[in-house]
Amino acid sequence: MTRKELTQRFKELMQQNPPQAEIENLFKKALECGALDLESEPPEDYRLAKIIYYCIL
Repeated sequence: MTRKELTQRFKELMQQNPPQAEIENLFKKALECGALDLESEPPEDYRLAKIIYYCIL
């Protein structure tokens, strides 16, 4: 595979799977998993949101 071919594959992948939509889908899965203790998290805190985001990345 050449750099040009890899670049083309990557662009196609990003078009077929928009990153923001994929991140939102994975976030929904995290919410539905049942392993999160949402009640113990302060509502003004971003800690849990960041943890989930970093895990998705």
